[in-house]
Amino acid sequence: MNISQCIRRTRISSLLLSSIPAPAPRLLLGARVISSRQAAPQQTSTGPALDTAGRNELYTVADFCLTAVGTGQPSVSEYIAQCQRVLEKSGLVYKMHGFGTNIEGPWAKVSQAIYDCHAAVHKMGVPRITTDIRIGTRTDREITGQVNLNEAKVRRVEEILARSGSG
Repeated sequence: MNISQCIRRTRISSLLLSSIPAPAPRLLLGARVISSRQAAPQQTSTGPALDTAGRNELYTVADFCLTAVGTGQPSVSEYIAQCQRVLEKSGLVYKMHGFGTNIEGPWAKVSQAIYDCHAAVHKMGVPRITTDIRIGTRTDREITGQVNLNEAKVRRVEEILARSGSG
């Protein structure tokens, strides 16, 4: 199977999966789990923004590590550089680190950016790619505009360390 067949098969799989209705997201509010299709108790924030289909679009902070398999080379730097080019074009907040990349933004855009990284690296001739992804979301406060939650988290810990004299 050549690369265009792989990409075509991936697109077809994605289309098939996107036609399956997603289960109702569930929110944990206090000690009570509710479905998002039920009336939720009033929250102090406006919660996630709505996407064009009227669904909640969660702001996502993800950490992913894309691994090129079957290249015959010990170095994967060229493939990671290509993925970073893709992320730059996405317009999302991202930061590469020693074992992957942090990326944040609306769920659909983050997922699309990771997909685009896969497609770009496959286009370079890589026959197999595996990716580990950790995703975090929050609904307890409003998140608007392009922010950098990862940087804010690090800064907060550094402030705590500076106050305690351990930094």
